[in-house]
Amino acid sequence: MHRQPTPNTRQADRDHVESVLSQLLERWIERDY
Repeated sequence: MHRQPTPNTRQADRDHVESVLSQLLERWIERDY
């Protein structure tokens, strides 16, 4: 089942961005302490 380009893809992009940001944040915190 492949996804069609819908407004939902924008939501998925945001989820992806948020997950990447959280990963960066975790690495940043690990480096700080």
